[in-house]
Amino acid sequence: MVSNYEDLVACMHLVMREFVSRKYMDDTPENRDQIMKDYLDGRHTVFAAKVAGAVVGTSTTVEDDSRLGLPIDSIFPEAEEFRRTGGRGQITYFAIKRSIFGEVMYESLMAVTSQTIRRYNRHIVVTINERHSRMYDLLGFGHIANGEKRGHDQVKALAIGRVLTMDDGKVTPYAEDLLSRPISMTE
Repeated sequence: MVSNYEDLVACMHLVMREFVSRKYMDDTPENRDQIMKDYLDGRHTVFAAKVAGAVVGTSTTVEDDSRLGLPIDSIFPEAEEFRRTGGRGQITYFAIKRSIFGEVMYESLMAVTSQTIRRYNRHIVVTINERHSRMYDLLGFGHIANGEKRGHDQVKALAIGRVLTMDDGKVTPYAEDLLSRPISMTE
């Protein structure tokens, strides 16, 4: 878990670099400011994967708020149903340095997922680009709104809503194995 401003800034720069390179987001001061505003709002918990002291991966969980909801709600109001059936948390701002993507992708995602489960109860929701669907399929995430693609205010790409429900028997053996490991986001 990130606990200092320097690492928050490094996470924001990684998100911007990776999102801009994939054409999900424009490199603007407004987008950088929005990420930092989100990081500092008290509902976001930021995680960083480090190699040799440098941030190479990051992901963020968002705490559900009965008044504010979650970011996913503006795109997929259907995600609201998961609040009523055991609580929910959202994973957002997931980025890994492209040159090491395969080495830390699953470990960092599952470490964040584990933290989310511990804090938010039963459901984990996420909006993703369809290019990343296979990874979420491997982890046992189901679809929100039957996999319909929808526009996203902050990101230029279409989003798909996904959900992982921990007690429905659909968590894959791979995800179960990673969920049972101690969390370590640094090397």
